[in-house]
Amino acid sequence: MNTTMAYISPFICAALAWCAGELLAYLVFRPRKRVSLGFFSIHGLLPRRQAALAQALGDLVAQELLTAQDMAGSMDNEEFRARLKEQVDTWLDRVFTQDSKVGTVLGLVLKDSTKERWRAGLHERLASLSSKLAQEAAQAMASNMSLADKARERFAALDVEKLEQTVRPLLQKDLLRMKLALAGLGLLLGWVQVLLLSL
Repeated sequence: MNTTMAYISPFICAALAWCAGELLAYLVFRPRKRVSLGFFSIHGLLPRRQAALAQALGDLVAQELLTAQDMAGSMDNEEFRARLKEQVDTWLDRVFTQDSKVGTVLGLVLKDSTKERWRAGLHERLASLSSKLAQEAAQAMASNMSLADKARERFAALDVEKLEQTVRPLLQKDLLRMKLALAGLGLLLGWVQVLLLSL
């Protein structure tokens, strides 16, 4: 084997491995449309598998990330009850003030103690109903709105170019590491080849 070629061969292998890494990174997103090359065709991984990814991500969202019970739980807690109480108080203040004719009459006729009893009664009733309302809302959401279907629908409709613009910057360092690892492997294999041919 030629000495010059023996020393160049590992670097050629490294360059070829780097190019293979570039091709792999390219084929994740592109070509976006199927391209026929005679006996075979190529199509980017994400564009080709978008429907399957939409199905899997829709199921993941509905089963693991955001369930109807989770949404109901966000309505069945102290913070939600406090906001509900605040809204009732605001509404009662408007009713008992002179914002309307009824409010003017009620404000003049009812004693402050009666107004407070009404307010306390409404707060108590709302507190006892909030858990029931949250459970009923969860059941209604589960039966009327399929989170999985919505997520599938949205992901399937997502523009692949926009997806690439979002994902590629996140993967940039990892893709570079992959290409460097392939180039290193190519360099190593090139040296092994030189050693084997020199024996």
